[in-house]
Amino acid sequence: MEGYFKLLLEFQVLPRFKRSRTFMEVSGYPHFENVCSNILRFYFDPSAEHGLKDLLLSSYLQMAGVHGIPVPEKVSLSREHPAEDQKRIDLVIDCETFTLGIENKIFHWKANDFANYGRVIDRLGRNKKTIKTVLCLRKTDNAVPLKCGFTRHTYGELWQQVRRMLGNYISNGDPKWVSCLLDFMQTTTNLAGENMEHKKMDQFLLAHFKAVEELVAEHTAFMARLNQKVERLRNLMQETPEVGLLSGRPWIFQKACLVLDFNFKDIYEVHLDLHLRTTRPSDGKPGWEMHLFCRNKSWEP
Repeated sequence: MEGYFKLLLEFQVLPRFKRSRTFMEVSGYPHFENVCSNILRFYFDPSAEHGLKDLLLSSYLQMAGVHGIPVPEKVSLSREHPAEDQKRIDLVIDCETFTLGIENKIFHWKANDFANYGRVIDRLGRNKKTIKTVLCLRKTDNAVPLKCGFTRHTYGELWQQVRRMLGNYISNGDPKWVSCLLDFMQTTTNLAGENMEHKKMDQFLLAHFKAVEELVAEHTAFMARLNQKVERLRNLMQETPEVGLLSGRPWIFQKACLVLDFNFKDIYEVHLDLHLRTTRPSDGKPGWEMHLFCRNKSWEP
C-alpha cells in the first residue's frame, strides 16, 4: 500500500497535458512519407492558392543556412524526381537562383544513394546555388554522417523558422490553407514527440510500468466488487412485495446504476435511479446517490 501511495503522489505532481488529435491523425495518414511530401510540395510553391507565397521556401532556406538568395515567384517543383539507376529524389525545387533537393524521412530510413542524388542536383543547379538536404522528424533516428554535401534538418527546426516569419505572410494567406498548414505542423510535432509534458508522462509510465499495471488491475477488481453491490441490491428488491408497485422489474444501467420504474395510471412515469459512485457530484465523496425524475410526453408538472 505504501508503494501505491508513493506512486500516486509522484503521479499527482506530473504536468497535465490534454492533446486533441489533428485532422491528419484522424485521417490515419500522417506517417506516410508520400503524403507529407505532397503537402510540402504544395506549400513550397509560391504561386499556389494557399496565398502564403514563399513563406515555406524562404523558411527552409533560412533553416538550411542559406541566406540572401532571392526566391522568385516562379519555381519548378518536382515530386519523385528521376535520378540515376531508376532511383528518385523525394522533392526537387529548381529556379533561376538555386536548386534545392529534399529527401523526406518520416520513419523509414534506408541506404539512399546520396552520391547519385547529389550529381543530379549539381547538374540541375550548374552555375547556381545548390542545397542538398534530408528532412526528418528527429536527428537521433539516424545519426550516420551524410555524404556528398547533404545536411540533415528536422521538421521542428523548419516550423521554428516558419513561426518566426509567419507574421509577415499571414495577412495574405487563405484561412483554410493556413489552418491546414498549422494542422500539418502540429501533426509532425506530435510524431516527433517533441511535447515535453507528454514525454514526462510517458517516462513516468515506463519507469513504473509494473506498479501502474498492478494498480489498474486492483482498481478494476475494486470496481467489479462495487458493481456486485448494485446487483445484490437489485436481487434483494426483486424479492420484496413492494416490487409489484413497479411498472417493470428493477434493472441495472451501465453496471453501477439501479433503475426503478413507476407508472401512475398510464399518465406519467417516475424513474428512481440509485447510483453507486466512487465520487458523488453533490459532495465529492463516495457512496450512493439517488435521482428522481418524471418522463412522459403528455404530462406537464
